[in-house]
Amino acid sequence: MNDRLWLIGLLLPAMATAQVDSLTIAAKAPSHVLVLEASAGFDSNVIFNDLVLDLYRGRNLSREVRDRSYDALGNANRGGYLLDMNLAYTWGRWLLGRDKWRPRINVAYRSQLGLRFSRDAFALAFRGNKAFEGRAASIGPGTFQHVAYQEIGFGVEDHASGSFLAVSLVGGNRLRKAVINQADLYTATDGRFVELDLDGNYRRSDTSTVFKPKGIGAALSFSWRHPVHAAGQEMVVTVGAEDIGFISWGRGAGTIGKDTLIRYDGFTAQSILDLDGLIPEEENLRDSLGLGYTPGSFVTLLPGLVHARLEFGKARRGIGHVEHRAYSLSVAHRFSPGFVPCVSAVRHVALSRALSLGAGVGYGGYGGFRLGLGLEARLGKQVALTVGTDNAVGLVSSRSRGMALATRLEMAW
Repeated sequence: MNDRLWLIGLLLPAMATAQVDSLTIAAKAPSHVLVLEASAGFDSNVIFNDLVLDLYRGRNLSREVRDRSYDALGNANRGGYLLDMNLAYTWGRWLLGRDKWRPRINVAYRSQLGLRFSRDAFALAFRGNKAFEGRAASIGPGTFQHVAYQEIGFGVEDHASGSFLAVSLVGGNRLRKAVINQADLYTATDGRFVELDLDGNYRRSDTSTVFKPKGIGAALSFSWRHPVHAAGQEMVVTVGAEDIGFISWGRGAGTIGKDTLIRYDGFTAQSILDLDGLIPEEENLRDSLGLGYTPGSFVTLLPGLVHARLEFGKARRGIGHVEHRAYSLSVAHRFSPGFVPCVSAVRHVALSRALSLGAGVGYGGYGGFRLGLGLEARLGKQVALTVGTDNAVGLVSSRSRGMALATRLEMAW
């Protein structure tokens, strides 16, 4: 795989929290609620879509495409992506003797990447080191993390408010994590050697197995919704968190940790006619540079999410027992490299009894400013389908930054 593909991870800053706002009203609550959600996308505050899409499609990168993103780089370059699928089911009308509680179960798969990188690191990846001849390129500081995992969660939900608490068993599929505290790559004037002054570490999950989990862990998720009266109107406050937890990676995992100076001036071949000998194996090359893996288990935190939301304005009945508020203000933060606190404002408008439109603006996450759009269609009183994006411009323009799409299917009976 091309090592530059890590730059494809360039997300959905708020898609993971863009769930349909709802609040129970005085209607009879349904006995069963099934919600299927899926979201995917990438975002960056500097990398343009044309570079990411050309990488994904395996195309040759033109100088124009590379230079466009390079010219936008600064001192705080960020990016990330998210692939998220979640199925949640609640049922019954009472639990543990409480008529407002009911059991809740969910299964999910999540793949998330976040990174911070320097201007020189991008230049080395897409332009090579020729421009740095006779001087050092500052590769660090920088951070990169890609983690993929699945989970199954069990909990309790208050169907009178929509609040819930769930504990999940987590199975880790893949981890790649690099932390570069400092890294300077010097290229000699004559090009005969390079020197890397490195202080950093790299961790990866077990690569010897494909299908079974490489690690195991646990996570906590919750959402607390409460009505309040302020400024002469009814409002709803929501505070919550998603996947606050950890994964313990197995003994087959590996770690590279270095704080040293590495000099590389090529290798010697026994015979120029020995073509196989001219191609060093990755393992041998890594060992010759003192970059071999140290096997052993370790623990990493999940890229959990914390969020808060304020809903207000006119209420509109949704499917079954829920209603939607006309306005919502949100703030969220994900514990992932390159993610900064994300704020958004959304306005919901009813187009008809069966259709409603949501439009909003947001800033933060892995990227910058974005325009969001969403459309909800109700099929009777028991089914609702929502399709939306947190980056509407990115879906139609390769000269913008970021691209996102999400869908949600809710059934109540």
